[in-house]
Amino acid sequence: MGLKRDLKLLDVFAISTGAMISSGLFVLPGLAYAISGPDMILVYILTKAELSTAIPKAGTYFYNVSRGVNDREVKPERIRKSFGAERTFDEDIIQYKLLHDNLKFIAEELGRRLEKSGISGKTVTLKIKYHDFDLKIRCASFSLLKINSEEIYTIAKNLLNSTDLPRKPVRLLGISLSKLNNEADIVSNTQLTLEF
Repeated sequence: MGLKRDLKLLDVFAISTGAMISSGLFVLPGLAYAISGPDMILVYILTKAELSTAIPKAGTYFYNVSRGVNDREVKPERIRKSFGAERTFDEDIIQYKLLHDNLKFIAEELGRRLEKSGISGKTVTLKIKYHDFDLKIRCASFSLLKINSEEIYTIAKNLLNSTDLPRKPVRLLGISLSKLNNEADIVSNTQLTLEF
């Protein structure tokens, strides 16, 4: 015996309207609270003019944020700070052979992305999330730029095998490369000269 399909247009309308209204009532205030803190309650009680008078520098900002209004310009073009790849497993993994195999797969994927973009970096970061959602991150930095997936794999494998990491089932593995050789690094590494 299965469930009866009994939803009519009015039922679907009521469900979708309820979902939209509840997101406005619960999600947006939660986001506003995360940004503005406990003062967010005042934002909903006071009008925009009252809030701007009470908090001259930030009143209008809090009022708008609490209602999901943000006029800041979106900047889709930005200098990338890192490249990464990660994999979440269907079942937690405890055997190091399987972890190494998956680490190699992730390093090869990252290597393909780096090769395609022509970017390399100096810091390899290994991200490990365990079955209990405990997160561990280990990094290794080098003076030479790394782009080869084999080098990245070897470094990540050494980080995984480090003795300070707990031996328990792993849910997620990830590798990222940072301190990239993009324009930001070139500008920040330039030594300025002072004329005397």
